[in-house]
Amino acid sequence: MNEGIRKRLQIIFSGSKRRAEEEIRERLVEMGLTEDMAKNAAEKIAQDKNSIKSLVPREESSELRAAVYTGLAYIMGVFFPVILYFLTSTIYIALPLSVIFAGLTLAIVSTIISIISGISVRKKVAEMIILGLGAAGLSYLVGSLMNLLFGAAFT
Repeated sequence: MNEGIRKRLQIIFSGSKRRAEEEIRERLVEMGLTEDMAKNAAEKIAQDKNSIKSLVPREESSELRAAVYTGLAYIMGVFFPVILYFLTSTIYIALPLSVIFAGLTLAIVSTIISIISGISVRKKVAEMIILGLGAAGLSYLVGSLMNLLFGAAFT
């Protein structure tokens, strides 16, 4: 997230000094400075294009941590919807429950992402559920079409 802010500020710095000062002032106010203090600091920071490096701290990235988080999210996303097929007697019970659990899992994961990212929870949950369940529904329709066209039933 910080890298995106840094790039945006660098673009603003290369364009308009006045706009750069406004952006820096807004960031400083968000960090808790008073309007006057933020305005004075923004004017001084905007004079030095290298100040952007100290304004937005770099995030430390860990490939191992990212891999673990991705793996856990994948396992969580697959485990709950799939386990129902082993616990129920027919696919007619498992399928609707699987869709519900997939939707709940998407809602939980997108809530966590939106809180960490500082974006709207409602919008992120709606986006993830619509895209995730939409992709699953489309895949199901394509599979059904292939079954009709080629008779490749796996029941």
